[in-house]
Amino acid sequence: MAMEKGINYYDTAYVYHDGNSEAFLGKIMKGYPRDSFYVADKFNFLANPDYKNQFKEQLTCLQMDYIIFTFCTASRMHSQTIY
Repeated sequence: MAMEKGINYYDTAYVYHDGNSEAFLGKIMKGYPRDSFYVADKFNFLANPDYKNQFKEQLTCLQMDYIIFTFCTASRMHSQTIY
């Protein structure tokens, strides 16, 4: 795992890994003290302007009580295949 290599910053978003990134990261990080790593997460304000509930859902998926960085995006391109 990255933590054993000294990596303690993790960037995630609901749309990563087919919508499973936050839950995956939460499951992996459950075994580490919460103050030993940093998490950045994102939400798209245009896709879901109810940011308070979206933030609560992110915390639930991550199985964490806080996120260090939260980035708000406003992209209309929610899913686009890049070739």
